Amino acid sequence: MNVRSRSVSVSGSRSLGCQRLVRLLSSFERTLPLREPSGLAAAPELRGLIQRRTSGLIGEVAGLLMSATSFALTHGKERLDRLVLDHCGYCGPSERRAIFEASFARVR
Repeated sequence: MNVRSRSVSVSGSRSLGCQRLVRLLSSFERTLPLREPSGLAAAPELRGLIQRRTSGLIGEVAGLLMSATSFALTHGKERLDRLVLDHCGYCGPSERRAIFEASFARVR
């Protein structure tokens, strides 16, 4: 884990990056106030989605999981799944950058 950038690195050995993300997601999932396990660390599809949307940044992973947890609880769900992660309203770094760049282009 690169502490300076707070990033879960996937450069170099992909398995090492995957192991770090698995540990991070397992830790976060233990703290979520949901009654059912989401299996975020065990599901490659969900891990990949989380990695892509958050750019592997720990703070962004936390933000996504908090948004998803809040969304799940307000919609009567007790676990996080792809539908919850897709509809929770979280906007990751690349999405925010695209929005910024699109709005900047209109100002010119």
